Amino acid sequence: MVVGLLADLSGQPAVPPPKLKERRFIEIDRDNFDGIMGKIAPRLELSVPDTMKGDTNLKVELRFDKFSDFHPESLVAQVPRLAKLLEARQQLRDLLGKLDGNDELDVLLERIVNNADELKLVRSEADSGAAAAQPETGDATPA
Repeated sequence: MVVGLLADLSGQPAVPPPKLKERRFIEIDRDNFDGIMGKIAPRLELSVPDTMKGDTNLKVELRFDKFSDFHPESLVAQVPRLAKLLEARQQLRDLLGKLDGNDELDVLLERIVNNADELKLVRSEADSGAAAAQPETGDATPA
């Protein structure tokens, strides 16, 4: 069965598509779907309610270069604020895996979480470690 579809499926393209009479039919199958989709470069720009910060709106730009870009985790990865939450979720999942069968680590983490002073100490050490890991932005050149 052969089906012909005449439609503009590029969403809100960054580059306007050619006029309809200048376009050609494209044969699409499961082997070239991602390649064709990458060439069409569908894009969607919208404003959604920001449920994390309250009554403001969040501007979102979604791009679809392959079919898997429609997967929920791929969509979340394209929104920086949501991507940070997804990363935190993955880190917590990794930590949960490390806790499985590791009683010493479980006791240590429980002690840190339940002791406000130790929690502050761990946070300050994590913040200083993160600051040390960031590259310098100065204009100094190495000798």
